[in-house]
Amino acid sequence: MGVVQILCGAVLIVLAVVITVLILLQNSKKTGLTGVVGGGSDTFAAKNKLGMKDKKLSKITTIVTIVFAVVALVSYLII
Repeated sequence: MGVVQILCGAVLIVLAVVITVLILLQNSKKTGLTGVVGGGSDTFAAKNKLGMKDKKLSKITTIVTIVFAVVALVSYLII
């Protein structure tokens, strides 16, 4: 195994862990009966602040996932 293969493998492992953590940090969308019964007492300010956090996490997750896919493709083409 060459240095590039080891480096690509290590980067893929780190990116996979980062993607997993980012997905777990995101709030789940409350849909269905659970969302109707469980939540409804949030203020507008709390929802807006939470929405900004979710948007940032979603954008970061998308970027990291794209980088993961590019590194995986480059790794495949090199090997």
